[in-house]
Amino acid sequence: MQNQSRRTVLRVAAWSVPAVTVVAAAPAFAASTTRQLSVQVTRYSVVNDPASADYRLDVLVSGPMPATPRIQWLAGETGVHSLFENSSNLTPIVADYTDQALWSLSGTSFWLRDGLNQTAVGSCSIELYDGGTRLEVLPVVYDGTLPAQPPPL
Repeated sequence: MQNQSRRTVLRVAAWSVPAVTVVAAAPAFAASTTRQLSVQVTRYSVVNDPASADYRLDVLVSGPMPATPRIQWLAGETGVHSLFENSSNLTPIVADYTDQALWSLSGTSFWLRDGLNQTAVGSCSIELYDGGTRLEVLPVVYDGTLPAQPPPL
């Protein structure tokens, strides 16, 4: 067996303690980022206005739900959008329905309809919050190539 000085033993011990702390802390942090927003976009034709488009966004929140879930919708372009319908599990907090809206969410999915005026091209973002803390941003792009369907009755 090789003789080791007390200084060598202390130096090795000092480096091994922080490594154990970092490894122990990593799984708890990694588990908190497994939440995910996903969206399915459906385009509806607008009767007597072929230049405009109406998009329905069906959104699913997978993974652990925040304690105080809130959803924010932000228009990508000013003066082009108008939200005119949403699922009943979204309770309005702040809304002008043309540039932004903030709701509290009950459940793990919701939908909303975004109407574009005089265009089929645009964008928006949907943000997931826990109270006042933003957790995730989901950008949505309307490029006009999605085939239009008749709106539901």
